[in-house]
Amino acid sequence: MNEKHISIALIIPYYGKFPWYFDLYLHSVSFNPSIDIFIFSDLPRPSYCPSNVHFIKMSLQEIQDLASQKLNLEAKIDVPYKLCDFKPAYGFIFSDFIEKYDFWGFGDIDVIYGNIRDFINDDLLSSHDFICVRDDYVTGFFSLVRNTASTNMLFTKSKDYAEVLSKSAYCNFDECMFYTFSLFTDKVSIYDVSWDIEPMSYIVKKYNDKKEIRACFEFFVMEGMPGKMIWNNGTLIYDNKSELLLYHLIDFKKYNKGYNIVYENIPNLYYIDSNRIRYNLII
Repeated sequence: MNEKHISIALIIPYYGKFPWYFDLYLHSVSFNPSIDIFIFSDLPRPSYCPSNVHFIKMSLQEIQDLASQKLNLEAKIDVPYKLCDFKPAYGFIFSDFIEKYDFWGFGDIDVIYGNIRDFINDDLLSSHDFICVRDDYVTGFFSLVRNTASTNMLFTKSKDYAEVLSKSAYCNFDECMFYTFSLFTDKVSIYDVSWDIEPMSYIVKKYNDKKEIRACFEFFVMEGMPGKMIWNNGTLIYDNKSELLLYHLIDFKKYNKGYNIVYENIPNLYYIDSNRIRYNLII
């Protein structure tokens, strides 16, 4: 790819067996070659992995040790899911791996990307420091942070960050502390919520309001099980009308298990129905 962009790296630690949709994830990543993905894992790098996906061999214990050293606290990562609380700190914890990038991001593998740069273009990146892909809360499945000393430490603005990262229980610190998403959709002010801890949704919105950072909250994604999606050579379209940055499989994966999807056999055109992935026009 010859076109020069503001650079982006996504940081995704993963432990356990890769799920059935991982090949779909990798296939969609291969159509976004200007974005690098760093997967920290004790799993081997798949032979079919696209060149912009970099596997870093690291155990969960090694990540816990690295986090403890960097954060100067006793990090607790007893199970892989606890890593979600550490997402806002990835830019600081894994700083040695992302030095050359303008932005870093955290996310998940239960997504199918469309054309990321159609949404996260250089104009958007130039004018923001923290980018979320919903308009109501910090999105743990995909968010971007400007790679500077101050923004990489934004998570420390929470008075509770040390407590959260030192306890075994997952606190949903990366998003909104388990508050229902309809609460934010209904435009309830973050200042009217009685937070037990201050999560990143509170911190990002608070410091955006104070004009200490420039945050973007835009609805670029699809969730739920709406069907009517087409993935065509890296572009994801809903209902033949709306282009999407990604489809988050959070609900779809719960009700659709056991797919035999193999990276080498995924076509460059397929359909996402409400209950299946379909490779042809037959209904």
